[in-house]
Amino acid sequence: MPRARRSRRHRSLELERDRLLQDFKPDSRYVRDIDAQIAMARARLAEFELAGGGIDGTEVNPIHQELRSELVRAESQAMERRASSFRSRLRCRL
Repeated sequence: MPRARRSRRHRSLELERDRLLQDFKPDSRYVRDIDAQIAMARARLAEFELAGGGIDGTEVNPIHQELRSELVRAESQAMERRASSFRSRLRCRL
């Protein structure tokens, strides 16, 4: 995974955390969940980089695929929580 792409993934999680902080306190379950996802993604990427950053050439890199899936899953969960919160607030206003 190119370094710029990893940075975008981390920024995406960080931005989601910032968005959550607009609606929730830092000790909220939602914020703590995204903090855990960020920490886990950072740890996994650090392991990945220590292992040499991947396989050269055109071979499929299972570590890269797993990290990518993990980040996509984390982003998806964060977006779903935000959408759920938004839907709840809309219901309260109606």
